[in-house]
Amino acid sequence: MRYHICTEAVDAGALDFEPTLIVAFYIADEEENFGRQYFRISETFPDADIIGCSSESNLYPELPYIDLGEESRPVFLYLEMPPEAYRLRRIPFGETARLEAQLDAVGDMGAIVLGSNSEGPIETLLEELKKQIDPSAIFGAIAGRKDIAASEPATTVFINGTFYPDSWLIWLIDLERYSLKGQSLHDFQPIGFELEITAVENNVIYEIDDRPALEVVEEIIGELTPENIRAFAHPFSICRHDSPRSCHHDYKALQLVSLIDIDRKNKSLELYRDVYRGDRLKIAIAKDDYHQKESYDNLIEHLACDTCDCLLFLFVCIGVKAYWEEMEVTHIQMISHQLGMTPFGFHTFGEIGNLEKEGEILLQNQTYTAVTLCERRS
Repeated sequence: MRYHICTEAVDAGALDFEPTLIVAFYIADEEENFGRQYFRISETFPDADIIGCSSESNLYPELPYIDLGEESRPVFLYLEMPPEAYRLRRIPFGETARLEAQLDAVGDMGAIVLGSNSEGPIETLLEELKKQIDPSAIFGAIAGRKDIAASEPATTVFINGTFYPDSWLIWLIDLERYSLKGQSLHDFQPIGFELEITAVENNVIYEIDDRPALEVVEEIIGELTPENIRAFAHPFSICRHDSPRSCHHDYKALQLVSLIDIDRKNKSLELYRDVYRGDRLKIAIAKDDYHQKESYDNLIEHLACDTCDCLLFLFVCIGVKAYWEEMEVTHIQMISHQLGMTPFGFHTFGEIGNLEKEGEILLQNQTYTAVTLCERRS
């Protein structure tokens, strides 16, 4: 499996192979600039499929990996993958229930899923996908933009010349020819007692344990300042009301949900995504050095590969970027160096992965989600 990662369109003579699939991540409000590069690429490699999605910012194939100076460059993956080894599907959000018909009984395949935004029914999509393909080999991310609270610019997925809002892009990969493994990690752990959400509307919690939600949380961790909220410093570990998991006994496998705003008048908490009455939660704080290292070691052990041509996709939440700032570079460098792979990815509005080796694939917040794609040896 040959590939090339770069930050601009390349001429045919720059590669020693003919790419069949080109993946691109582009800044959400710079589609015009990306479009110009797309036309150059499509003229150079007319038989290649070209796919991608918009991002808050991208991860680059060289140090410092992240955008420290507002460069906002797109990033491209030129990949040699036999056309019969992959399939591409676009699923509009309103057609998720028809997924089985659209996948055409694909068999032994995994998937990298890119969503144009977080409004789509991600839980429904994942449940339907798990019925059709390998449920342990589904990974991906939600497209991003600079301002999480804004409605513009629109975030999109891209397939062969067209930008699509409100859609899923599903890149199906033949698991008989390729290995697709992934794992998510975050830097937080729950504290205190389990609390129950007793009044909620979509993603806004009004009451916890029948008391004003903001009062309950601030009694535990103190005042929620605008600075801490902007830094995504206080996520929650959420245990769904219909889940058999215990937050106390199984916290490593629990999703984080980001806190994005508070309303002191209503004493409410606004989360990044919907939660439900009866869901249980714990407030999460940063892990100590020991547990943080343990998380990274587990990820490296699971994804280590003995071939030299594996690809490393890295989907990193904007909450990680905001919380760690320039320290994020150190974490990406550690993952990349220990796996011996160049990272390719972007800053997301949500990641699709599992927090344990055998854990359930879920939509995550505030994680590094690393995914390796390796060609199997014959």
